[in-house]
Amino acid sequence: MESGLELDWFFEDRVGTTRTIDYSIRNIIEKDGKTFVSLERIGELPMPIEVVAEYKDGSKEKFYMPLRVMRGQKHDDGLMPRKLLSDWAWTNPRYTFSIDHPTSDIVSIEIDPSKRMADIEQSNNKVIIADVTADAFE
Repeated sequence: MESGLELDWFFEDRVGTTRTIDYSIRNIIEKDGKTFVSLERIGELPMPIEVVAEYKDGSKEKFYMPLRVMRGQKHDDGLMPRKLLSDWAWTNPRYTFSIDHPTSDIVSIEIDPSKRMADIEQSNNKVIIADVTADAFE
Protein backbone atom coordinates (compact mmCIF):
# COMPACT_ATOMS: atom_id res chain seq x y z
CA MET A 1 0.00 0.00 0.00
CA GLU A 2 1.34 3.42 -0.93
CA SER A 3 0.82 6.53 1.14
CA GLY A 4 1.19 9.00 -1.71
CA LEU A 5 3.29 11.17 0.63
CA GLU A 6 6.82 12.46 0.31
CA LEU A 7 8.79 10.38 2.84
CA ASP A 8 12.43 11.05 1.89
CA TRP A 9 12.74 13.39 4.89
CA PHE A 10 11.79 10.55 7.25
CA PHE A 11 14.19 7.96 5.89
CA GLU A 12 17.10 10.42 5.67
CA ASP A 13 16.66 11.62 9.26
CA ARG A 14 15.45 8.42 10.96
CA VAL A 15 17.74 5.92 9.27
CA GLY A 16 20.75 8.08 8.45
CA THR A 17 21.16 10.02 11.73
CA THR A 18 20.94 9.66 15.50
CA ARG A 19 18.32 12.42 15.76
CA THR A 20 15.55 11.79 18.26
CA ILE A 21 11.84 12.55 18.45
CA ASP A 22 10.63 14.56 21.43
CA TYR A 23 7.52 16.73 21.57
CA SER A 24 5.84 18.36 24.55
CA ILE A 25 2.76 20.31 25.50
CA ARG A 26 4.31 23.67 26.37
CA ASN A 27 1.29 25.73 27.36
CA ILE A 28 -2.51 25.63 27.62
CA ILE A 29 -4.54 28.80 27.99
CA GLU A 30 -8.21 29.68 27.64
CA LYS A 31 -9.40 32.78 25.85
CA ASP A 32 -12.90 33.71 24.71
CA GLY A 33 -14.26 30.22 25.39
CA LYS A 34 -11.53 28.44 23.41
CA THR A 35 -8.54 26.47 24.62
CA PHE A 36 -5.19 27.28 22.99
CA VAL A 37 -2.58 24.54 23.08
CA SER A 38 1.09 25.31 22.38
CA LEU A 39 3.31 22.40 21.40
CA GLU A 40 7.09 22.32 21.26
CA ARG A 41 9.47 20.16 19.25
CA ILE A 42 12.39 19.47 21.59
CA GLY A 43 14.01 16.65 19.60
CA GLU A 44 15.77 17.17 16.29
CA LEU A 45 13.55 14.85 14.23
CA PRO A 46 10.27 16.44 13.09
CA MET A 47 7.18 14.27 12.80
CA PRO A 48 3.51 14.77 11.92
CA ILE A 49 1.63 15.15 15.20
CA GLU A 50 -1.69 13.87 16.49
CA VAL A 51 -3.13 15.39 19.65
CA VAL A 52 -6.26 14.01 21.28
CA ALA A 53 -8.53 16.03 23.54
CA GLU A 54 -10.80 14.05 25.84
CA TYR A 55 -13.92 15.88 26.96
CA LYS A 56 -15.93 15.56 30.16
CA ASP A 57 -18.85 14.01 28.26
CA GLY A 58 -16.57 11.07 27.34
CA SER A 59 -16.08 12.06 23.71
CA LYS A 60 -12.67 12.54 22.12
CA GLU A 61 -11.40 14.67 19.26
CA LYS A 62 -8.15 14.30 17.31
CA PHE A 63 -6.15 17.24 15.99
CA TYR A 64 -3.70 16.37 13.22
CA MET A 65 -0.75 18.52 12.13
CA PRO A 66 1.01 17.17 9.04
CA LEU A 67 4.57 18.25 8.28
CA ARG A 68 4.96 20.62 5.38
CA VAL A 69 7.74 18.43 3.89
CA MET A 70 5.25 15.53 3.56
CA ARG A 71 3.35 17.44 0.88
CA GLY A 72 0.10 15.89 2.05
CA GLN A 73 -1.54 14.15 4.98
CA LYS A 74 -1.89 10.63 6.24
CA HIS A 75 -5.17 8.78 5.94
CA ASP A 76 -7.74 9.36 8.68
CA ASP A 77 -8.36 6.11 10.60
CA GLY A 78 -11.96 7.20 11.30
CA LEU A 79 -11.86 6.07 14.96
CA MET A 80 -12.82 9.53 16.26
CA PRO A 81 -13.58 12.96 14.82
CA ARG A 82 -10.38 14.47 13.38
CA LYS A 83 -9.63 18.11 12.70
CA LEU A 84 -6.95 18.68 10.06
CA LEU A 85 -4.80 21.66 11.02
CA SER A 86 -2.32 23.65 8.96
CA ASP A 87 1.09 22.13 8.21
CA TRP A 88 3.82 22.41 10.83
CA ALA A 89 6.97 23.76 9.17
CA TRP A 90 9.97 21.70 10.36
CA THR A 91 12.00 24.89 10.90
CA ASN A 92 9.61 26.17 13.58
CA PRO A 93 10.05 24.48 16.98
CA ARG A 94 6.63 25.67 18.26
CA TYR A 95 3.06 25.30 17.05
CA THR A 96 -0.18 26.61 18.58
CA PHE A 97 -3.72 25.52 17.75
CA SER A 98 -7.15 26.08 19.26
CA ILE A 99 -9.82 23.74 20.55
CA ASP A 100 -13.37 25.07 20.27
CA HIS A 101 -14.14 24.25 23.91
CA PRO A 102 -13.29 25.99 27.17
CA THR A 103 -10.79 24.20 29.39
CA SER A 104 -13.63 23.45 31.81
CA ASP A 105 -15.03 21.01 29.19
CA ILE A 106 -11.72 19.18 28.76
CA VAL A 107 -10.40 16.27 30.86
CA SER A 108 -7.02 15.82 29.14
CA ILE A 109 -4.92 16.72 26.13
CA GLU A 110 -2.34 14.23 24.87
CA ILE A 111 0.23 14.04 22.09
CA ASP A 112 0.26 10.64 20.35
CA PRO A 113 -1.95 8.64 22.74
CA SER A 114 -1.54 5.62 20.44
CA LYS A 115 2.20 5.57 21.33
CA ARG A 116 3.12 4.92 17.69
CA MET A 117 5.66 7.75 17.61
CA ALA A 118 9.11 7.01 19.06
CA ASP A 119 9.02 10.01 21.43
CA ILE A 120 11.94 9.63 23.86
CA GLU A 121 10.29 11.59 26.72
CA GLN A 122 6.60 10.77 26.95
CA SER A 123 6.13 12.30 30.40
CA ASN A 124 5.56 15.73 28.81
CA ASN A 125 3.02 14.49 26.24
CA LYS A 126 -0.13 14.54 28.38
CA VAL A 127 -1.81 17.16 30.52
CA ILE A 128 -4.71 16.39 32.83
CA ILE A 129 -6.66 19.65 32.89
CA ALA A 130 -7.73 19.24 36.53
CA ASP A 131 -4.00 19.29 37.41
CA VAL A 132 -3.35 22.56 35.54
CA THR A 133 -2.90 25.65 37.66
CA ALA A 134 -2.23 29.20 36.52
CA ASP A 135 1.51 28.76 37.09
CA ALA A 136 1.77 25.22 35.65
CA PHE A 137 3.47 26.40 32.46
CA GLU A 138 6.13 28.93 31.64
